[in-house]
Amino acid sequence: MPPSAANFDMHQARRDLASLSQEWRTNIQEAFSLIDAQGNGFLSSREWPFALQALGFHLPKPETYTLLCAHGVVPDDFDQQQQQCPPVRYRITLEVFEAIAAWLIVRRDPTEAAEEAWTLFDPRNSGRITVDSLRSVCAEVNSPLSDADLRKMIDALDLTGKGWVSKDEFIDMARGSQWDRKA
Repeated sequence: MPPSAANFDMHQARRDLASLSQEWRTNIQEAFSLIDAQGNGFLSSREWPFALQALGFHLPKPETYTLLCAHGVVPDDFDQQQQQCPPVRYRITLEVFEAIAAWLIVRRDPTEAAEEAWTLFDPRNSGRITVDSLRSVCAEVNSPLSDADLRKMIDALDLTGKGWVSKDEFIDMARGSQWDRKA
């Protein structure tokens, strides 16, 4: 479960963003750009949860709404002299999105993220990842790899030489565990 939006701190989030690797910052910007197809520099109240989903975060609507109300900006074309802007019209800027995404990334539970990823590689819940299941995932994302490359991936994680990767081996790898492996 991601951290609660009620605990969000923009100052801490900016520090979190500064602490992320360049690769993570690039991923955040790419997720934003993917959804901001018009290149407006902001995401609408309906778009911005999809940008979070592109980073693997599936926040409940009340959470995204809380963040939108607290950190969204009024669009330039809205006349605040006439009435108060309804939150559905608020926009999330790149700067705000980067901070929120960084805050979520830093607080992500690595085991929960690994469990979520496991379901992608083991959709039939067989308890193992094989060359065949990797091949299926590669086909779904249009990233063909040779059987030799797929076998190398399996062999790198298969600690006991059984020819497939167990859920525990996968979770340990995803969490960044290091193994002493005999060649």
